[in-house]
Order: sequence, then C-alpha cells, then structure tokens
Amino acid sequence: MKAKVLIVDDNVSFLHSMEFLLSGEYEVYLASDGWEALRIAGEREIDVALIDVRMPGMNGIETLKRLKALSPRTEVIVITAHGEAEAVKAALAMGASGFLEKGFSLQELKESIREALKRKGIDVAETRDR
Repeated sequence: MKAKVLIVDDNVSFLHSMEFLLSGEYEVYLASDGWEALRIAGEREIDVALIDVRMPGMNGIETLKRLKALSPRTEVIVITAHGEAEAVKAALAMGASGFLEKGFSLQELKESIREALKRKGIDVAETRDR
C-alpha cells in the first residue's frame, strides 16, 4: 500500500496539480478547506499532510492544530507564501515538521515528503509497496 498524503489548499487548480504530480508514488487525498481535511483525517490514517497557511474560514495554522489533536502521528508540512515567517514559526511550534514556500520545485516537494515519511519511521524505498 502506498503512503497516504493529504493536500489542503483552497486553490483547486493547485490541488489537482499536486494530485497529478504525486499520485504515481502516493495515495493522494485532496481537501479544499480545513474542515474537509479533518473529515478525511478522521476517516483514514494520513501519513503526511501538506497544508496551505492562507485559507478562508479555518486557516492553515488552526487546521494544523486540530489535525495534530486528531491524528498526532500525521507529519505536517505547511505551505507558505513568501515572507510568512511568523506563520512558519507558529506552525513549527504546533508540531509541523517543515514548510515549503510557494514556488517550490517538484524535487523540493518530493524531498520534503520523503523526509516527513522518514520521521514517521516509514522506509521511503518501501512506500510504493506499503
């Protein structure tokens, strides 16, 4: 079974791009807001969640806080716009394991996910067979 990756962003085009880029390696779930992310995480164990900081309604920091309470073993990577240092500090203090700044490359994205899976104790070489 593949590792489960949840992408949370209010930009639907971004979600579908991420799904296209990652679905060959991972089981990808998409959420367009924090509430949908929490519903998905409540239904299945998510290995890694990538959460956009800026979303209407429940922002990414609140989503992170609630997700970690619901699923403490989920590794979280926050996605930020340029210059959101305070949001990154808050996210890291609440248990995020890393961050990506928008404009990141596919290589940076995949490396961040691999590092998060390693922190969770998942052998990256086995994720395709998990």
